[in-house]
Amino acid sequence: MHRGRCLPVAAVASVCKNTEFPDLCRGSLQKHAGKYDTVDSLTVLEMQVDAFKKQVRATNPAVTPEQRRALNLCKSFYLDAKTTSMPHAISFRDGITIYAAMTMAAQDMQNCDEEFRKAAAKSPVCDLNRSLIEMSENCRAVSNMIPTR
Repeated sequence: MHRGRCLPVAAVASVCKNTEFPDLCRGSLQKHAGKYDTVDSLTVLEMQVDAFKKQVRATNPAVTPEQRRALNLCKSFYLDAKTTSMPHAISFRDGITIYAAMTMAAQDMQNCDEEFRKAAAKSPVCDLNRSLIEMSENCRAVSNMIPTR
């Protein structure tokens, strides 16, 4: 059984090495790889999108009312159709839609930073934004690895 768990982890590493941020890719996915019978670019992408959503949902820093308004808007940016439409695009192996959606997600994260500037407030999610932008870069790279049917 131990040997079986190593194979998915190695497969994650194999896909992640071809991304812009391979350490982030491996680090956010390896503990989940054992849950999959087969790990390929498609399952790595599914895991990455799931990790992206979990990271956003877990964000709840102590903030001022002005920061809270901006933060709520940011969360709506993060969790909108870009990530909710992903399972459909992944199931159809639609790398073009996935690539475009993750590009828009990265732009939304930059818009999030702008919301804090407008509120003249320090962003409590600056590091999260950077991490999510890097994750979206990885998703775009992996979307280019998806074989078509």
